[in-house]
Amino acid sequence: MTEGVEKWISGWSPETRALIQPLRDLVRSAAPEAAERVATGWNILLYDAGGVFCYIQPGRGEVKLGFNYGKHLSDPRGLLSGGAKVMRNITFRSAAELSQPGVTDLLQAAVLYMVTRKQPPF
Repeated sequence: MTEGVEKWISGWSPETRALIQPLRDLVRSAAPEAAERVATGWNILLYDAGGVFCYIQPGRGEVKLGFNYGKHLSDPRGLLSGGAKVMRNITFRSAAELSQPGVTDLLQAAVLYMVTRKQPPF
C-alpha cells in the first residue's frame, strides 16, 4: 500500500474503513497485478490493469465497487446497477455483502475485458 492510499483510507470513518479494506483485498485477490492509486479529484481508489477497470467509491454508510465497462460484463446474478452509458457499480452497506456470489467473477471479467478490448466501446 502506498503512502497516498494509506493516508486516503485513514480519512474515512471506522465504519467506512471496515468496508474499504476487505473490498481492496477482494480486488487485489482477483487482480493481483493491478496498480492501485487515489484519484483525489473524484475521491476514489482506481485499479488499473492495462487501463482502469474498477474503482472503490466510499460514501455515507456505503461503499461502491464501480466497473468502468460494467455494461459489457455478464452479470447473471444481477449485482450491477447504475444508468450511466457504460459504467456500473455494486453498493455494499455491510462487510457480509462482500462475500455474495458473483463479485469475484465480475472483477475477473472486468480485468479480462480491459486486457483484451481493442478500442473503447463508445
